[in-house]
Amino acid sequence: MKPPARTVTRSCAFPAHYDATTKLEGETITPSRDERAYLRLDPQGFTAYPTDGGEKGRAWTDVSGFKPADVASSVEGVLGPPLYQIGFFLSDPPKKGRVARWVLRRFNGVDDTLPGVYPDADEVVALMERWRQQYSSD
Repeated sequence: MKPPARTVTRSCAFPAHYDATTKLEGETITPSRDERAYLRLDPQGFTAYPTDGGEKGRAWTDVSGFKPADVASSVEGVLGPPLYQIGFFLSDPPKKGRVARWVLRRFNGVDDTLPGVYPDADEVVALMERWRQQYSSD
């Protein structure tokens, strides 16, 4: 059997512009602002690989949606542009860790975030939502 096609997508911080119209098959790799960190999407779910090696991921069926999470609010031009991580909502949040999730929801409006900063977080969120819709019902 032929292995699935591999699609490599780059964010706008890199030479090639990110394209959210990527086909929803095989695998998509989206680099973070730091080239050594990246986000991998495949039919089973998503995994973020930060520079420190502490990967974090979920199956598509574990989440109910995504949202850019501003992790460093600032006044543009004074402290620099806002920094966005990919935030997500859990379909069935576990009882353990409720305080940490409450803090994240209070400040970022999401249940959890993925490591890495994405300058084009809206496009990454749109792509991840398309993957979730495609593969969470399979």
